[in-house]
Amino acid sequence: MIMVVAQASDQQSPLTDKERQLADQINQYRQENGLSALPITNSLTKVARAHIGDLNLYHPDTETYGTGSCNRHSWSSHGAWTAVCYTGSAQSSQMWNKPREITESYDGNGYEIASWNSREITPSAAMDEWKGSSDHSDTILQKGIFTGTIWQAMGVGIDGNYAVVWFGEDADPAGLVPTQRATDYPDVKCAFACLTLSPKKPEYAQGETVQFVLKKVAPGSANLEGAYYEIEKKNNGEWSLYNSVDPEHWHFNTPVIEYGSGTKIINWDQSHAGDPYNRAPIGSYRMKFYAPNAFEGFIAAEFTIA
Repeated sequence: MIMVVAQASDQQSPLTDKERQLADQINQYRQENGLSALPITNSLTKVARAHIGDLNLYHPDTETYGTGSCNRHSWSSHGAWTAVCYTGSAQSSQMWNKPREITESYDGNGYEIASWNSREITPSAAMDEWKGSSDHSDTILQKGIFTGTIWQAMGVGIDGNYAVVWFGEDADPAGLVPTQRATDYPDVKCAFACLTLSPKKPEYAQGETVQFVLKKVAPGSANLEGAYYEIEKKNNGEWSLYNSVDPEHWHFNTPVIEYGSGTKIINWDQSHAGDPYNRAPIGSYRMKFYAPNAFEGFIAAEFTIA
């Protein structure tokens, strides 16, 4: 029996916000296509971050090395790895070998997708490129030449002009990249489970659906089971109840909200008992949101109907 021991040198710091967003979007795309989410692991994230640093600092994708134009899978000669001008399948093994060159723990092959943008790249820009490319999409979704392949590990890196994601068929002995804790953000003052509520826009027309954005602004999750809200209207400088939802019949389809996994949208159609036109009067309003399994008290968002 061969035992692989995870090396401390392969342990990574928690994902940055952009790395987490990129990982979430990759997994969302997989789940939309009937595939399971992939674990974000230390060894492959170490490889991804190493490549991002190399690409941003030395730009090996702009070199030629005397063999033609190098693409984004290229590596410079400025690291503890084999330099490669990647021009096509002839250099595939030099990509596959990078986890073995860079990590102490991962002994399997690695497979990379990479994106570049002339401005600072965003997770959405990278995903748009990969979704629009059959080769990249097939890699993410285990199709085409990867039909029958089952990815068991994923590493992400995104910074500057580049984004890369690494996939592996072998489980990662170095385990999962750790999750940020609220204590990692001493400058963030969190109340009410670190949730924020805001109207999608400050002013709405009569009869227009009012939309609110609920967001988790620090690491962790919040359970929104049993959540409900009230709409209040300002009259003569005082807030009074205008409408409320029945907590027995109003709920989120997925009640847990995770940091870095996007937002939840709450819609209010301005309906009110006794209003035959289904329109709230012009004036100032606020939503008061309650989530008894996440926090005590309420969070509020003000808006105007004009």
